[in-house]
Amino acid sequence: MSIATGKQGRSRLRLLQLSGAIGALLFAMGVTALPASAAVQACSGQVESNVCLTISPLGNGRYAVDVGLDFRIGHDEAQTIIDAFGDPASATVLDDDNNVLRTLFVAPVTGLGASDEAGFSVSARAEGAGGLLNVDTGIDTLRARVTLYDPRTGGTRTFTSPVAAITIVP
Repeated sequence: MSIATGKQGRSRLRLLQLSGAIGALLFAMGVTALPASAAVQACSGQVESNVCLTISPLGNGRYAVDVGLDFRIGHDEAQTIIDAFGDPASATVLDDDNNVLRTLFVAPVTGLGASDEAGFSVSARAEGAGGLLNVDTGIDTLRARVTLYDPRTGGTRTFTSPVAAITIVP
């Protein structure tokens, strides 16, 4: 299964890449602790891989958490990972207290993709009450982590986003 093939898939990936670039720029500028009415995004922006965490208020104290990864490997290599038996990727949302990470919850993987531009792509999304994210007094500092099982090597790789800082309003 590949969700990122063809013209529509390339357009979607370009949009995701643009969103990631904008998020990385804002993060670099230090604009991550925004009011609860605004979405917050933190992306690693690395050349080999880009992992992003986006937290968006939905209203009524509910939030959406989106996790995305582009692991820039060849299309065929990415498709090999997708076609292997089992689930190759998982996504978790972490609380970050001075670089001490604590798992808050798993975000279900909603899509896997293989493309020439992005390589292997993962998207995950969870929605719920702000209380799931509101673990600190004041500003919450959160990260996303994508874990990938690579059947080509038999190993596991992890990709962690930078901190996204947000004040959660329950």
